[in-house]
Amino acid sequence: GLPVPGFVPLKPGWPASDADFQPVLEDSYHFFYLSELLNNADAPYVIPPRLAVFNVVEAWIFAMLPALWKDKQRRLPLPVLLGSWLLLGINLTNAFLAPYLAITELRSNKVDPSSADDSGSASIVGKAFPRIFGAVASAVVAYALYQSAEIATSSDWSDFWDLIRTDRSYLAFCVDPVLFSIFQPILLRRVKTSNDSIDYVPFLGLVAWLFSGNKSR
Repeated sequence: GLPVPGFVPLKPGWPASDADFQPVLEDSYHFFYLSELLNNADAPYVIPPRLAVFNVVEAWIFAMLPALWKDKQRRLPLPVLLGSWLLLGINLTNAFLAPYLAITELRSNKVDPSSADDSGSASIVGKAFPRIFGAVASAVVAYALYQSAEIATSSDWSDFWDLIRTDRSYLAFCVDPVLFSIFQPILLRRVKTSNDSIDYVPFLGLVAWLFSGNKSR
């Protein structure tokens, strides 16, 4: 396999096996806590801290779509944006967002915002669309915080820290919020008419923009 620095957990290795991805697959049953909402008894049990980190990261990238969509000057064509966000963003989180922001930054001087293809998007991305995304993401994060504080036991947290030290996928999930905190104000600066200090507050700055009427440039 490829060489891995000693401080990075060795699982999954490369190429990754089905067993390496088993924890993430188990968490996927609980995407946005749908299994809990639907009382799905067939979903595998997952300790609350794992679900909290997984769902917070997924809710954050979910909430970024309206801002990515309204970035008329730099965004990729809408079908490409939506497809890449759905297939790569939801599954790869920061592994999608970092390259996407880099690629679209290079496009900024090549695209005339007045010529951006916005046909049909203005009516879709109105006030309701971002607020729905903001409400869903906020509900997921709120339940994740509740579950972490009220349901998770000390044993659950101990198991979670062990998982971070041994599983590279979960180390990446814990790095995601740090990277998203850096990317969030960059993305909001692209679409807002003015910059506010709340833009730098992780997740909350994005949600505030989603509920504010999100006026774009």
